[in-house]
Amino acid sequence: MVKVGIKEKEGVSSLEVVENSEFASEILEHYKFQPRKFYKRITRLISCPRRTVHEVFGTPALIDESTITRLLVGVAGHEVLEVLGVTEKEVTLEGYYGHIDMIAEKIVEIKITWIGTKRKYMTHWIKQLMAYCHMEKTNEGILLILHIMGDYTRPIKPILKAYTFKFTQQELEDNWKLIQENERIITEAIKEKKMPWQAGEEWECKMCQYAHKCELGDDFGSEMKVEPSIFR
Repeated sequence: MVKVGIKEKEGVSSLEVVENSEFASEILEHYKFQPRKFYKRITRLISCPRRTVHEVFGTPALIDESTITRLLVGVAGHEVLEVLGVTEKEVTLEGYYGHIDMIAEKIVEIKITWIGTKRKYMTHWIKQLMAYCHMEKTNEGILLILHIMGDYTRPIKPILKAYTFKFTQQELEDNWKLIQENERIITEAIKEKKMPWQAGEEWECKMCQYAHKCELGDDFGSEMKVEPSIFR
């Protein structure tokens, strides 16, 4: 139990405060990672195919409360920044599903990140924006990035950055072909019950809930013993 002192002019000399960790855990449990079986989503087709196959097969994920808390910051950030035009628009094309954060003067993809402003933006963010531009038949889009830690100089100050991208039609088509190829790799792996040899970028491994499987090498290149949930 923690007692908090209150100035007497406020009429209370002290308060009894008990840390309620159970309630905090209940909130985090609500956002606990849930694997998604439907993998023909743009966010899955621009990332590591191994992770997506693990999700489909229901491989137990390793995720702690600090990871969930970091994800919550992203969820909250999106809600605060989605203030213009059309928000939360669902789009489909050729059986693929996308979720556009906002359409203002252009398509806007919002990212909440802990990386500093020196990094500017990540490659897969651009791939995602390009996919949405292709689906909406436009060649321009905006990345709106909230850098939570700013440029990491003290005192820490969050910084909001926006970048407008103009893509050529060839760039959009080439990116779409990569998405289609990734979908083919994932679908083949699921049907054959084998993990694909293709992996994502190094940064993905550092944040992946299935990294322990890659490190141990238990499932990759070998037959899967679990029937994929989407076939049940």
